[in-house]
Amino acid sequence: MRIGVMLAASGVLIIAGLALLAVGSQIVLEEIIQKNGPVGGGLELSVSADFGQDDTTGVFAVQVAEFQAGAFHVELAGPSGMTAKVELERGTLEEEFEAEAGTYTLTVRGSEDQTQALAAVGQPPDAGKKSLGFISVYVLVIGMALFAGTGAYGIWKRRLV
Repeated sequence: MRIGVMLAASGVLIIAGLALLAVGSQIVLEEIIQKNGPVGGGLELSVSADFGQDDTTGVFAVQVAEFQAGAFHVELAGPSGMTAKVELERGTLEEEFEAEAGTYTLTVRGSEDQTQALAAVGQPPDAGKKSLGFISVYVLVIGMALFAGTGAYGIWKRRLV
C-alpha cells in the first residue's frame, strides 16, 4: 500500500513539473517575437518587435540549422538606425542590447545554400518569469527522485520477504 501511494505522489509531481515547464516556457517567451523560415540563396528572414518607453533592454537570438562559417549575417536595426551587425561564428547567437522606444527589426541573411533559420527579438524575461522555469525543473527532479526511490524501496522490501 505504501509503495502505491509513493508511486502516485511521484507521478503527480512529475506531471505537475511537466505542466509547469510547458506553461513556464510560454510565459518566458511571451515578450519575444519569433519567426522561422528559409535563409540563403537570395532569401532573408526578418522579424520586428515594438519596444515601449519603459523597455531599456532587449534581446535577440538567431539559430541556423545547417551552419557554415562566414555564410550568415545578422543585422538589428532600431529607431536610431543600425544597432548591431554580426557575422555568425556558430550556429546559435544570443545577445542583449540597450533599447529605446520604437520598432526593432532583426534580419538574417545567408550568402550560399538555402537553410532553415529561427530569428527572435524582444524584451528579456524578468526574474520572476525566469524563476518559474527553475521551479518547474525542481518539481520534476523531485518527482523523478521519488519515483526512483520508490523503485529502490520496492526492491529492498521484496528481498526482505
